[in-house]
Amino acid sequence: MLIGVRCAIASPAMAHAIVSAIPPAKAGVGAGINGTLAEFGNGLGVAVPVAVLNLRFAALIPVAASSLPAALASAGSEGERRDITEAFSSGLESSRLVRAGAVLVGGLPAAVLLRRAERAERTDAPRPFRGAAA
Repeated sequence: MLIGVRCAIASPAMAHAIVSAIPPAKAGVGAGINGTLAEFGNGLGVAVPVAVLNLRFAALIPVAASSLPAALASAGSEGERRDITEAFSSGLESSRLVRAGAVLVGGLPAAVLLRRAERAERTDAPRPFRGAAA
């Protein structure tokens, strides 16, 4: 549900930014770039955090299992169940840190580039004519 909300907010803004930066004659190219970036971002946005979660979870669980339900089913004691849930929580935390890092890695250059573009637009703007006073 949260992913759907994020997509509903981010997709139109991304499409507008890409299409408005391209001349109307190249609108098809802009739409293609938009679609490619969306698919690439969605794929990495799911695959990388899930891989981190799985690696961290598998490294910390005290039993041999490939999933949380399987690990809980094979737990022999309440202490093992607690260790398994803590391992899963640790995996989730690591996954969130990776996502936060990705936001910073992508967001900081984007902010710098947007600022640079705004400054370029201001310096390229026509200046008012100061003609001779009559």
